Amino acid sequence: MNTCESPHGTIVGMSHYSPGLLLAMHENGKFAWVVVKQHQV
Repeated sequence: MNTCESPHGTIVGMSHYSPGLLLAMHENGKFAWVVVKQHQV
């Protein structure tokens, strides 16, 4: 799984049930779900 930096922390994964939901890990070690808006392809 590739990680990428974002304003919400380091993206470490995504929800398989909701494609617009990303799991971010903050610098303090806490995890948080981040909702992102996706464009239709």
